[in-house]
Amino acid sequence: MGLDICVYKVQKPDPFENKVFDKEELLNQGYCLIPRPDDYEDLIQELRPYTQEVLVKTAYLNVEAVRRDYGLSEQAYACEWCGDGRIGLLDPESEGGRHITLTPEEIAEKYTVHEDERTLVFRREEIAYWRKHYGVQSFFYDALENVENTGYYLLGEDVLRQFNAASIEKSWDPLPVVAPDDDTALFYWEWY
Repeated sequence: MGLDICVYKVQKPDPFENKVFDKEELLNQGYCLIPRPDDYEDLIQELRPYTQEVLVKTAYLNVEAVRRDYGLSEQAYACEWCGDGRIGLLDPESEGGRHITLTPEEIAEKYTVHEDERTLVFRREEIAYWRKHYGVQSFFYDALENVENTGYYLLGEDVLRQFNAASIEKSWDPLPVVAPDDDTALFYWEWY
């Protein structure tokens, strides 16, 4: 684990037809998705104008059905997601903390529910990437307000010019100085 920093060029997609989309269909067309956008409002506030909202058919584990079928308490929760598609659940209320593991077949046949979920859609292209570069992070923390992990922060021309001026002294690769318009903008994003 560690700090990953990106500057992305984000582009607003053309309007979509009025239908419920399959998640894979949109991902295969190169779109980025943010499901349940209201849950992330502070992190995507500046990104929203560069997105389109659509409904996406989203699969979820039906935890209530698993609890009922396996005799688990209401406190049981998914705690393990395996690369082969298995999902583990832990019931902390049971003696010793009962743990069960569901197979991918079981999940698909008995324990999947689908919801049509409001989802933001946009295109994203990586312009710059830094790994564990705390100097770059510090610059953007000073230049932008209230940066939070996984948030999208709009980069205006002034910030980009300031970054490029600092990049001469710091030996950072300069960024393109592009003013945001109605369809395209550069964004700072980090994950740690």
